[in-house]
Amino acid sequence: MVPLQSNDDSDSKSAATKARNQLTNRGWGILPLRNHAGTMVVVFFTLAASAAIVWYVVRPTYMHPSNRTYTSGMGYPAILRAQGKPFPVTTGHATERVLNHQFLGEGIIETEPVRVPIVPEGRVARVLVEEGDHVKRGQVLAELDTSVQESKIAEAKNAIDAAAVQVERARVGSVYGMQMERPEIVRAQLELAKKQVKITSQLVEAYGKLQKQNVISAEAMLQQELAANQALATLSEAEQNTKISQAGRPLSVQAAELALQEARLKHKVYTRELEDFKIRAIADGMVAQVLIHEGEYNRNIGTSAFVLAVGQWFGGNFDQTTMGRFPEGAPVHVRLEAFPGRVFEGRVRKVKPMVTYNSGGPEAARPIRPMGTGSPEWPATFTTRIELVAGSELPGIVPGLTGFAEVKVERRGTAVPDGSLTSVAAGRAIAYVVEGDKFHAQQVAIAQASDGWIEILSGLTPGTEIIVDGHQILRPGDRILGTPAKSASSPANEKIARPAEQPNKVAQGIEVVTPTLMGR
Repeated sequence: MVPLQSNDDSDSKSAATKARNQLTNRGWGILPLRNHAGTMVVVFFTLAASAAIVWYVVRPTYMHPSNRTYTSGMGYPAILRAQGKPFPVTTGHATERVLNHQFLGEGIIETEPVRVPIVPEGRVARVLVEEGDHVKRGQVLAELDTSVQESKIAEAKNAIDAAAVQVERARVGSVYGMQMERPEIVRAQLELAKKQVKITSQLVEAYGKLQKQNVISAEAMLQQELAANQALATLSEAEQNTKISQAGRPLSVQAAELALQEARLKHKVYTRELEDFKIRAIADGMVAQVLIHEGEYNRNIGTSAFVLAVGQWFGGNFDQTTMGRFPEGAPVHVRLEAFPGRVFEGRVRKVKPMVTYNSGGPEAARPIRPMGTGSPEWPATFTTRIELVAGSELPGIVPGLTGFAEVKVERRGTAVPDGSLTSVAAGRAIAYVVEGDKFHAQQVAIAQASDGWIEILSGLTPGTEIIVDGHQILRPGDRILGTPAKSASSPANEKIARPAEQPNKVAQGIEVVTPTLMGR
């Protein structure tokens, strides 16, 4: 039998339980404080981390232009415009400085094709070289059969001897065609004619006296007068022959001497032509083509017998945008695909001032794929001749090797930080000029970028303050709050390199103007 508990003990326990419950409900008990301390720390650090994430991660992302909501109605620019606040931008200055430009052109090792002709007509007797052989100027490449030419030379020699005999005969007057050009005979005939005239004149005078005495008839007198007139005619003819003989004799001798000279010249020509029966190289070079074979007969004067590859240089094709950007004589680095890692020094010797629409082969008939402007472009290039510096050549450099040429040019001009321009196309761009808390768009003409700077050809002057970053979301009428860029140099602290202070060096990390790839 369990003894019954007293009422006093039950009442005391109930009172203790009520007191403890009251302390717990009020939150002042030692045990509740110990249970909630860890929760409060966790909540505090959670709120702090959330605030840090919002400030350092969410806020910058929200304010950055790459955010998808940036240009929306709830984007950062829209909030700034709604509040009338200025847009934070980064500013810099247009600066005068020395710029190092590098232009890249594609091309091949080229040579000049020189045709060696066959001058005379004849049969090919021997061919002495093959394609790929290196030859010197004047070296015999082939020979023609000379038998026919030697016969002509012998004939011409005989003609010289015959002409020399004719000269001697002309001088002595024994040539049949010179019967009227014999001064001695004609002179004797003239003297005889004079005597006949004298005698007939005397006979006419005597016959006249006899007729008066009626010793002779009138008919005899007339016959004597006729004989006297014939003697006068003979004298006149003899005088004319004398004149002709004296004048014609030297001319006949001169004609014979000219015939002798002609025979000698013909012999000289035939002898000279004999030298052409040996086909010689007209320049130092390599035999690129052999167009004749032994036994063939050449009938066409000037037909090409060989093609020589003369000279050697790198023919670089540069994009039309670089025309006029580098002068003749500019230094060049040439890299050939056949010699990886090797750099050959050279200089621009000739710039052909003509832009062609080709891709290294046949002329293009249609635009090629877009190359940065978003629209079809023509592969427009111009050609340069780049001579390799003596001593940098290798025996393995042969015509047809492909590679690239880097032309390096140092030029002084006005420049702005790269990335500060918009709407860059066809050598034009837009710069945003700062005017207090306002700005305006300025069109500028530009060249290539160099060392993080873009050269300004026109539109800005040194010292002009422009927006370097932050202009992407600006609209006309927006106010700006500029902060100088850390990397942008100002006119006050920009150190201008002088030609005497800064030699021509190859700049590193500069923009390369790449032309259309030219497949050969």
